[in-house]
Amino acid sequence: QWGFNKPFKILYSGRIGRGTSSAVVSIAKAVDVLVNQGYDIVFQIQSTSMTDRFMSTIKRYENTVINPPLAYNELPEKFSSMDMLVLPIDFDSQSLRFLRLSMPTKTSEYMSTSTPILVYAPECTALSRYANREGWGFVVSQNNINELAAAIKCLYSDESLRKKIGLRAKEVARVNHDAVR
Repeated sequence: QWGFNKPFKILYSGRIGRGTSSAVVSIAKAVDVLVNQGYDIVFQIQSTSMTDRFMSTIKRYENTVINPPLAYNELPEKFSSMDMLVLPIDFDSQSLRFLRLSMPTKTSEYMSTSTPILVYAPECTALSRYANREGWGFVVSQNNINELAAAIKCLYSDESLRKKIGLRAKEVARVNHDAVR
């Protein structure tokens, strides 16, 4: 289903630490900006690897919740129940040295659910390039809260765009990430 029941649910699932923590906080900040503009959005984080420093920072954002741990086999259902999934990479030079050529393992898992994906990563990363080239994600490649909020607003407001991205992601996953192939 491409429509959504309110609130619009955004999910990040995975490791939070070197290379991702700053971008995850930026997403929380952008969601709060949009909620203050009247949008009904909640940002959920599904992770078992969060530092105390990250936790104290993320608690400042009223519209972000930390979900209880789930068994790995429950994640596909969780991903499918969301309105949008996010794949973030930090923009600082140290993170880029660490993750520039990396592809998060959850990428194909996200793609196979048909849930629209927002990629928040520098354009020089393999993740951002792959999403742009194949059209399976909505890419924000600038470290800018206003651009990030605009992208979230666009996906929130445009059901046909969510459908287009979701279906394309599923097709790319079927062709490029099939376990048998």
